Amino acid sequence: MIYHEAGEVAVLVMLTQTVESGKEKCAQYFPQDMENPTFEFSSHSTTEPPAAHFSGSVTLLNTTYDESIRSHVSELELRVGSNTKTVWHFLFAGWSDYGTPEGPDRDALLNLMTATAEKAKSFSNPRIVHCSAGVGRTGTFIALDHLLRQLQSGQLLKEDDNSADAVFNTVNRLREQRMLMVYNAFQYQFIYDVLKEQTQIKLGIQSAPIEPRPQKIAKPDDGMFKPELVALSPADIGSAAEPDDPESENNEVKDVGRSKESKGDKENDDNDKADDDDDDNKDDDGEAEDEDES
Repeated sequence: MIYHEAGEVAVLVMLTQTVESGKEKCAQYFPQDMENPTFEFSSHSTTEPPAAHFSGSVTLLNTTYDESIRSHVSELELRVGSNTKTVWHFLFAGWSDYGTPEGPDRDALLNLMTATAEKAKSFSNPRIVHCSAGVGRTGTFIALDHLLRQLQSGQLLKEDDNSADAVFNTVNRLREQRMLMVYNAFQYQFIYDVLKEQTQIKLGIQSAPIEPRPQKIAKPDDGMFKPELVALSPADIGSAAEPDDPESENNEVKDVGRSKESKGDKENDDNDKADDDDDDNKDDDGEAEDEDES
């Protein structure tokens, strides 16, 4: 992807650690050690002719830690045949699994968005962003980065429809391309909080600092932020966790739909019974008899 899709200088943002809470979250696909600075790789396909296969290497040129963006920043050289490409790899250390960046980590994330955009040099050169499942932290980063750029350009404040919810619309557009983007309620609320804070700064409005929201480490199937709930206010949505296996949670959405259908059937039965009772209470002229409503 980096070789084929990125520009001459590629920028890759990694929002997960390779191992979190003792569980592997991402393969070690890049060199980190200057003593062993080169990874060799090859591409094979069962559908493409051998001529389409290629091999290459990734070499670590240097690496540093930048506290202002809480990231390990590595300069890599991607080589395929005689062609080379510079890759800037940013490994963000301020985003815990199932949570959101708070306090200094929040500021570092905003700095990271700016730093990576500057490295890419042009918005026509897309940055590549990933986490573990590729929907929670990744979706939150992409949505917030897009909205903040619209805010800085003034486009966000020029919306013709004042009732339009830019966060809702942005997340919905992302979900049209990849389901479950911005996975849980914490992440959804995080976008609102940061966007509100940055809007007040841009307009010169003083406000109290945003207090970190209480968070819990939830099980992967605990209160999944289901697509049908996207139109609700984030304050109305229960806590949730980023999925390890989104497919298994999709069954949960279907179960919710069935439970709603069952509830609707029960309500219809109750209404039918009430209609029958009303018919019994009418006299021969079709007029309802006077009854004590109590």
